[in-house]
This record gives sequence, C-alpha cells and structure tokens, in this order.
Amino acid sequence: MKNYFVTITKRGINCLWEGGGGMTKTGCASVIAGRNGEPKRAIYVRTHGDLNNGNHALISVQPGDYVVEAGYGHGKDYFTVDRIVNINEGIAECE
Repeated sequence: MKNYFVTITKRGINCLWEGGGGMTKTGCASVIAGRNGEPKRAIYVRTHGDLNNGNHALISVQPGDYVVEAGYGHGKDYFTVDRIVNINEGIAECE
C-alpha cells in the first residue's frame, strides 16, 4: 500500500500536485484522474518560477480517484496506477 502526502487548501480541500519533467536521459510525470479515468480540473496552475521537474497543477482528490506515475531513466522504466482508498490526516492511502 502506497501513501501520498496531501496538500490541504485554506478552504479544507484535499489536493495532490500534478507535475513532472525531463532531462537528457531521464523523465517523470504524475497525473491525477477521476474515478472513471476522466481528467480532473485544476484548482491552481503554476505559471511562474522554475517548473522543470516540479509541481505544475494542484488537483482536488477524493477516495476513488487515481494517481498515475510514469518515468524513465538509465534503462529503467516504470509505470504505476494507484487508487486512493482513504484520505486521513493529510495522507492519501492507496492500493
């Protein structure tokens, strides 16, 4: 079981960051999807500062949503899909 640290907004909304980026021989990305695989609308999108390999968009999450992570580097590729089953005290528990 994998856990993600949740960002809680001033209004009390549980959120995760989408982000990623690439270098010459490495790269990664994280994407948040709804319970049916649909894209979710961002609450906040960063437009200034260093965005390379960083956080890009703040997405609200709830149990049933999916966190997709993919990356490559130095001959090792990975792809994971985790479903959020519970959000408790700033931690999203996934399976």
